[in-house]
Amino acid sequence: MEAEGETQFIANDEAKMGHALSRWVELVYVDPEGKEVKTYRQTADLQLEN
Repeated sequence: MEAEGETQFIANDEAKMGHALSRWVELVYVDPEGKEVKTYRQTADLQLEN
């Protein structure tokens, strides 16, 4: 587990979308042989703060 806190922004944290993009949890999936399963980042379900 790694916690990056406020040091690793994905986007401009000043904009609502940037704020939402910069708050994330990233999971890494592996198959039974230990190979990483490819995943894709999505943004369709982001919840923007008012």
